[in-house]
Amino acid sequence: MNTRATGRPDPGARGADLLRPESLGEQAYNRLIEMMLAGEFRPGTILQERGLASILNVSRTPLREALGRLANKGLIAREAGRFVMVDGLDVQRLVETFSLRRLLETEFAGLAAGKVAKEQIEHQRARAHEFLALPSPSPGDYWNADNALHSLIADAAGNEFAASLALDVRRLTHVLVPHRTKDQIRSGVMEHFAIMDAVLAGDALRSRELMEEHLAGEKSAGLASALGDPIEVSA
Repeated sequence: MNTRATGRPDPGARGADLLRPESLGEQAYNRLIEMMLAGEFRPGTILQERGLASILNVSRTPLREALGRLANKGLIAREAGRFVMVDGLDVQRLVETFSLRRLLETEFAGLAAGKVAKEQIEHQRARAHEFLALPSPSPGDYWNADNALHSLIADAAGNEFAASLALDVRRLTHVLVPHRTKDQIRSGVMEHFAIMDAVLAGDALRSRELMEEHLAGEKSAGLASALGDPIEVSA
């Protein structure tokens, strides 16, 4: 999966090859999530069904199914008979989402220890360095870089259903908190390097510990944004 200079999320990310074909509603939902990750909808944006149906090349029925799923996750809200992007972050939802990520992804890290090839780890290192070299990475760039490693570890853990669930939860955390400061982004990437070292060394305990610390840091950054601490628009 290549990090794109445009900042558009990579459609080849983990989760694209599911066991069964996606329904039109699922396709619309996934595409809308990708658009959110790329920052194409600002808080308060009214989501025009006719325009979205045309962009996504689906009818109103699967589009409304997708919008309903987004509303259930608290990412959009229905107001006066139309859907709008939520203006403001739901702290409780953010905490619950990161708690679920911790349960899933710390276990993945332990299970993946010793199961990821050195070539794969080196590829992720190279991608991370490329990301750090970007002069002005977008939220989509950050999503691609972050998701690449987490997906690699989830796949190596060997539970496809759990990996698919974790992908959806991970996307949700990025939509809820799309922006990070330069220091937060760099710290997260440095933590990725440490996780890679532990996984490559086959140290399951250390891999779990480092992943848990990494996700705790991500949650703290999200809460800082939710509680109104200064958050830069881009890195």
